[in-house]
Amino acid sequence: MTATLEQTQSDLRRLVNLVQQGEGVVITSQGQAVARLTVVPRATPSPDRQALTDYGVWDSVSEMKFVKVEFPPEQDAGAALVGLMRRGRVTCLRDGTFILPFPALKWLQENRIPHSVLQQLNQDDVTQALRDLLAHPA
Repeated sequence: MTATLEQTQSDLRRLVNLVQQGEGVVITSQGQAVARLTVVPRATPSPDRQALTDYGVWDSVSEMKFVKVEFPPEQDAGAALVGLMRRGRVTCLRDGTFILPFPALKWLQENRIPHSVLQQLNQDDVTQALRDLLAHPA
């Protein structure tokens, strides 16, 4: 459908409804096409969120659980970090431990990467751990 700028200003609600039903709307001014109304595509999740969703564990970040882990040999830590960082957020702490989203444990197990879970954390615990590091610099 084509509508002039004046028509668009007076009948925007109807034109938006047409777009939502799948019809394209071209807006003209002085006989020239100047704009197009289209449906905004649905937002895709961020890569971090998508990686966690792929594990099928939580839909809400507010319910997210974390784990503090360590990897015995440094070789395993390197392999784990490369794989984990491609799939989500990893927080490396000064003491050689790492904070990971809980679903990342599944990936570690699937890839048989040796690790030790030191502590289960919630969002508040993670925030406090990061604040402690800032309050007590090395």
